[in-house]
Amino acid sequence: MKKIRKIAAALFICICIGIISPVSVLNMGGAVEVQAASVIPKLVSVKPSGTTKAVIKWKPLKSAAGYRVYRSIDRKNWKRVKIVSGGKSSSYTDGKLTTGQRYYYTVRAYRTKKGKTVLSSCDKKGLSVIAGLQTLKLNKTSMTLYKGKSYTLKINGTKLKPTWKSSNTSVASVSPDTGKVTARKNGTATITASLGGRRFTCKVTVKTQSAASASAPYYKKLKTYITKYGRTDNSGNPYIGYGTTQDDIDYRWGIIYEKAKDRYDFFLEVDTPEGGNSLIDMYVNVQKSGDVVAEYGLYYNNEYLIYETSSKFPAKSYTGKNNIKFKIDRICDKNNTELKSQAQNLSNLYLQAGFQFWNETLRLTAKISMKNLGFTALAIK
Repeated sequence: MKKIRKIAAALFICICIGIISPVSVLNMGGAVEVQAASVIPKLVSVKPSGTTKAVIKWKPLKSAAGYRVYRSIDRKNWKRVKIVSGGKSSSYTDGKLTTGQRYYYTVRAYRTKKGKTVLSSCDKKGLSVIAGLQTLKLNKTSMTLYKGKSYTLKINGTKLKPTWKSSNTSVASVSPDTGKVTARKNGTATITASLGGRRFTCKVTVKTQSAASASAPYYKKLKTYITKYGRTDNSGNPYIGYGTTQDDIDYRWGIIYEKAKDRYDFFLEVDTPEGGNSLIDMYVNVQKSGDVVAEYGLYYNNEYLIYETSSKFPAKSYTGKNNIKFKIDRICDKNNTELKSQAQNLSNLYLQAGFQFWNETLRLTAKISMKNLGFTALAIK
């Protein structure tokens, strides 16, 4: 009796193996029998066709009556997409795919034996293809980057992540995972993205950014702010202006956008209780010229001229603290050397004071700084 039980148990195990094994090898359904691995249809290639098709090719088997083609997007969940009849068949074109999506394909052979369908095993990994691969494009095939700037390249039309590489990392480096390109030094480099066996390239030219191009967006921002929130003077120019009084000294300062000359007049006016009137104007538009013109005047009771000075200097050389050379345009006493020396000192003093006023005004209003406008120092703090 015990011997019969052992035989029954062994038979039960064999039956379980025979039933369970074919299904657990690959969850494709409908399997009746798994043949030896030697009769697996060998996959030859899977290639994209157009934007939404893929052509699957395999080597036919002599004993096959036909083939079943399976598709997956994760190599785990396989779906049968076609039964191809004929043992000599060796290809199938699958359609209605999503452009830019990666698909995996594998093939099983089948034949009929005693009225039952017998399936071969298959390549469990399969071959992959990206639908519409040849139609995908980089968002840029060439670009110019200024030294220190970055730009992220990507392949349009797919969510798949390629691998990135630079031909010259000292000129332009690139993140191998994200495609973020960073300009290092002047020169050229080729950025290559590899995806699905295809290479996409972008030629990157790195240059040093000029003061004009660097400051262009900030001048635009300043103009927009003054035009939108400022008032209008008698000449029809928009401006922003402020004033305060400390220790009986009146301060008035602001920025005027002179539309006719397309430049900005940064001004500071100071009136003292003794009747002294000082006015400094600095005319700026680094987009048009790298030079700045400053004009200073000292008067008594707003009528009597003591002296007027002017200076033309590069914006990039001015820090807001250094002294520059002023030319004396008019003076009440041409032979007074002490007065001439005072004119130099006061011109620089008022220009430096004006810089502080203007930088703070820019910071609080347009959220930019004198440095953004092409000067060497006084950034937003």
